[in-house]
Amino acid sequence: MATLTPSQLPSLREDGGLFRELNVLEPLRLGLPDGLEIFHEVHWHSVHKGVDRHGEVDIVVLSSNGNMLLMEVKAGQVLLREGAPAVILSEVDLAELTDQERRKLFVGMTRAQLSLQIVLSAQAEACFARALG
Repeated sequence: MATLTPSQLPSLREDGGLFRELNVLEPLRLGLPDGLEIFHEVHWHSVHKGVDRHGEVDIVVLSSNGNMLLMEVKAGQVLLREGAPAVILSEVDLAELTDQERRKLFVGMTRAQLSLQIVLSAQAEACFARALG
């Protein structure tokens, strides 16, 4: 199991973005192997060519050999026109695989260039099993 920092996450889910982040963090912590560190809400600051910049990364996963994965977790609809090397579809929670749900999944799945990960709820897993089976 990976180590999560901070270890105490907010118990109140104040907004949609935080709600999604918290729902991604726990499965990551439980599913990733020992030796990986997960950091939530990492703030950064830099000055480049006299321009002051700052921001926040939702989730950072760091391995002991220095490899790093930066995750931006989105709540609501996101449009990827050009695609991305890796796509993670999280919070896939549906009771019925409607045409609209199929189209949304198709768009997300076809934008991944190298890797696609899908995080399903138990309800969605059962829905896919019925549809495939």
